[in-house]
Amino acid sequence: MNFPIIHDDIMTSTWYNTVQSLIPYIPWYRKNFSCEKKDYTANSIEEYGKNDYGHFCHTLYQIDEVNNNVIQSDYWEKFAPLAYAISSLHEKECHTIIRAKLNYTLPIKDAQHMMPHSDIDNNPIRPKYIDSNKNYYSCVYYLSESDGDLILFDNVKVYSNHVIDLKNIAVGERISPKSNRGVFIDSRSFHAGSYSTNKDRICCNIVWEGS
Repeated sequence: MNFPIIHDDIMTSTWYNTVQSLIPYIPWYRKNFSCEKKDYTANSIEEYGKNDYGHFCHTLYQIDEVNNNVIQSDYWEKFAPLAYAISSLHEKECHTIIRAKLNYTLPIKDAQHMMPHSDIDNNPIRPKYIDSNKNYYSCVYYLSESDGDLILFDNVKVYSNHVIDLKNIAVGERISPKSNRGVFIDSRSFHAGSYSTNKDRICCNIVWEGS
C-alpha cells in the first residue's frame, strides 16, 4: 500500500456541522512543544524546535496502560462515528484504536512546520500495547481549511538508542488541509503539521492497529 492516501468528504454534512458547533465548547489544553524534546538530538531541537510554538489539544480516546482501561472524553461519543468511517475506508482492518485526539493551532504569520515526528515508534520504553511486529496507521482528519500543510519527510535517522536526528531530512510530500478531508499515513512515518498563516487549523488525529 502506498501512502499517503487521501479521502475527501468522509463524513456527512450533518455530522460535520454538528461537531463543528462543538469546537468552542471543548476544553482545550495548551501543549508548549509538539513533541518530547528528549527524543531528539540537540542539533535537531536547535534547528527545528525554534519553529515549534506548540498547540492546543484535547484527548478524545486513549489506551490507559497504567489502569488497563481506556480514557474517554465526554466528546468521544460525538467523534466515534469518524473512527468507524475511517476504518471502513481503509482496506487494512482496524483491530484496536490506540488514540484519538484533536489538535488546534492558531495562525502565525511566517511560521513554518512543527517538529517532524512519528505517531508510533519501536522504542522499548514506549507503552506496552505498542508491538514492533504489528502495523499501525494514522489518519489526520481536517475540521477546517487552511494553508497549514501536512508535510511528510524522508531521510530521518533514528539511532539505536532511539534518538531522532533530523540533520538530513527532506520534504517528501505536502498535503493541504481541506474541510472533511482525511489523510491516511503509516504511523511510523515522519510527518509534521504546518502553522497556518490565515486561519485556525483544526484536525483530529486517529491512530489504530491494523492488519
